[in-house]
Amino acid sequence: MSAIAPTEPLTRPSFPAYVITEGGDQRTVFRGVDHHTYDQLSEAAGESRPMRLVYDGKDLEIVVIGNIHEYYKGLIIKIVNALTMGQRIACVDCGQTTWKTVIRGLEADLSFDFDPEKIRVAKEAIARMSMNPADYPRPDMAIEIDMCPPQVDRPAIYRELGVAEVCRLVPGPDLIIEQLQADGSYVPVEESRFLQTRPEVVLQWLNEAATEPETEWNLRLIQWAMGLGDQG
Repeated sequence: MSAIAPTEPLTRPSFPAYVITEGGDQRTVFRGVDHHTYDQLSEAAGESRPMRLVYDGKDLEIVVIGNIHEYYKGLIIKIVNALTMGQRIACVDCGQTTWKTVIRGLEADLSFDFDPEKIRVAKEAIARMSMNPADYPRPDMAIEIDMCPPQVDRPAIYRELGVAEVCRLVPGPDLIIEQLQADGSYVPVEESRFLQTRPEVVLQWLNEAATEPETEWNLRLIQWAMGLGDQG
């Protein structure tokens, strides 16, 4: 009978952890967590769960998603799909994938590939039904819905991943589009380089969705997006 090798024990993070609840989301933050502990928790939890893990190399944030968060996420998916379809923008939807570097990791609410080579590699991996994260390129754009303020250094994680653009929906609601600069900082910009739209346009659609029947809003969105393609 072969012996079973013992697994390395989890390292106990420093306490106290603290909890922030706002806008329906709940963030529990543990300070002083090692990378091995994060990896074990991430692998044990898997992808299909109503929470996200964000680890910046020293602190771990566990985010439990609320109804408002999911409401806006659903609307933004529709807007992104309409924009890419209407303007004939090729992309691959990476969804809420876990992205890891050597020492950090997170799950964006939404993430996308736009670079043609990344699209090719991602589609080949999908065709093979690959379950290996290394077969999928890191995303060009991430979208975050921040109903309460993040408590870890997410820009450092995105910078290490090389994500060129991060769009953040914050309470208000307000939409901030930030792009990665040569010095490693993220700077707000007036237009998305990938979706070719301005944040105030997306916000207008989000606001109108709250007061308009869903079917009518969906139809208007598609008609507007297809009109963008005709203008091009």
